[in-house]
Amino acid sequence: MRGWPWGLALAASVVVSGCDLGSVSEAPVSAECTAIGARCQRPDGPIGVCQQTNCTSGAKPPCYVCTPQH
Repeated sequence: MRGWPWGLALAASVVVSGCDLGSVSEAPVSAECTAIGARCQRPDGPIGVCQQTNCTSGAKPPCYVCTPQH
């Protein structure tokens, strides 16, 4: 049983090396809102949520704004 921890570490590293870690990371979040509840990048940095808002003059509805999540 003396070599068991090293064997476990080796087995774990073999399993992890076979994983595609790119599929774990998320795609970048857009600053533009196109749907209610979609994630959006706020200008001040954090991720927000798209909410429907009143359209500015000349804009075609529906109009959205990126609001803070908290």
